[in-house]
Amino acid sequence: MGKSWGVWLISIVGLVVSSLPAQAGHLGICRYPKRCVSPEQCVPVVTSTVQYQPIVERHEQVCYRPVHKTHYQPETYTTYRTVQETTCVAQPYTVQRPVTEYFDTLRSYTVQRPVYQTHLESRTHTVMRPVTKSFQVAIPYCTQKPVYETHYRNIVQTFQRPVVQEYT
Repeated sequence: MGKSWGVWLISIVGLVVSSLPAQAGHLGICRYPKRCVSPEQCVPVVTSTVQYQPIVERHEQVCYRPVHKTHYQPETYTTYRTVQETTCVAQPYTVQRPVTEYFDTLRSYTVQRPVYQTHLESRTHTVMRPVTKSFQVAIPYCTQKPVYETHYRNIVQTFQRPVVQEYT
């Protein structure tokens, strides 16, 4: 019942919206007064227009969909299963198997190998080598060198020069 109210409400809203006249150009901005809109946005007014009258047609359709419901009912019954039992009885018997034992035996043997020995013997011998010694010996000698001396003398000279005076 609630779903049918919703369908009716949607269809009434659709009728009201579709009955309003709609202008597609500029999203209806040109319907405002001229002072609010710039002239390049408006479409020029056409004197002859075609008007359409809305017609409402009602189509009813009934749709069916399957609804599945699952019900569970308790049911009691008895089942049987096979159980196999295995029993073990201890029964001793004799078995012969080979046993291997490991042991170590001592065997002695002789090996011949070369042995190298190093003996050192000290021998002294004399070698002649030149030995040089440096020492200083005083050798007296005389040298002559020139001696240059400069002597200065004061000489006083008197010069006369003419002096001219003009009287006016």
